[in-house]
Amino acid sequence: MTPSKTIRISKEASRLLRHCAHELSGGLDAEGWADLDDVVATIVQNLNLPAEDKHDVRLVLESEGNQRHETSGDRIRAIYGHSGSLGVHYVARKPPTDLFHASPDVNLSAILDEGLMPRSRQYVHMSTNVDMAKRRAQHHRSSLAVLVVDAEAAVRESGIEFFSPDGEIWLAKHVPAKHIRIVSSSG
Repeated sequence: MTPSKTIRISKEASRLLRHCAHELSGGLDAEGWADLDDVVATIVQNLNLPAEDKHDVRLVLESEGNQRHETSGDRIRAIYGHSGSLGVHYVARKPPTDLFHASPDVNLSAILDEGLMPRSRQYVHMSTNVDMAKRRAQHHRSSLAVLVVDAEAAVRESGIEFFSPDGEIWLAKHVPAKHIRIVSSSG
């Protein structure tokens, strides 16, 4: 299978599991899990793949290098990024001292006033390095401000809980502005 086809499959699974569960015949349960065979069949249909590609689609979704999804038996769910009000829960973990978040420059004054808020998502997403934070925010297609979160102080001083489904992406319900500094900004 070509790398571009693997990426298309992974992105389609993310779209279905994060934002378009209504396209799955069985939908998602309360914690975001879907039937793996249902997801495979829907991807094959949505991407107009031949029926014999079902096995390859399943292999992509079950691969250990996949950072977008997790599987458990015959179930699959997106690791993070759900829109809506799913009850996806993670165990709190001790974060690295600093975490990074990139956001469009136009959001900077609100972030410095209110802190980082999940908006339409369940959690605020942060990364372990600047490059990853920028990559995750590229979809905004505008000038980005890069912020550093003093995660250690957020835990100690504000009782903020951090979660990490994969060790690279870190999540929190909210990060108060007092724990955020600007690394760079175009504005």
